[in-house]
Amino acid sequence: MSEEKDREPEDAKDLLRWAKETQRNIDFIVNQQAQFSADLQRSQESFDERWLRADEKWVRTEESIRALLAVAELHAQEIEALRESQRESQARTDRQIAETGKQMAETDERLNALINFVERRASGERNGGTDAREV
Repeated sequence: MSEEKDREPEDAKDLLRWAKETQRNIDFIVNQQAQFSADLQRSQESFDERWLRADEKWVRTEESIRALLAVAELHAQEIEALRESQRESQARTDRQIAETGKQMAETDERLNALINFVERRASGERNGGTDAREV
């Protein structure tokens, strides 16, 4: 402030001017304070709205996560059931393969016996040996 404004008023005219200026300054400060309060109120309302929307989004997100967790748990159960089914199928297949192996071994034995029989018969007829009915 200037030196002229800082000095004390000397007469009624100066006092009135000083009072008006002081009143303008007070009015300015009061208006600024009112504006600040209004701005602060709007900011608070905006913040409250945003906070409410964020809470709503959080609730939806939490519900979605819970739903995904439930689906994941169902999938885990289904996968375990499929694994168990696969183990049973594999055990059945292993048993069938073992049985087939035994049957093939028996078939090989019978086939070898037939081959030996046919070879003995064929070699006997070629040699003019024993009667084929004797074998």
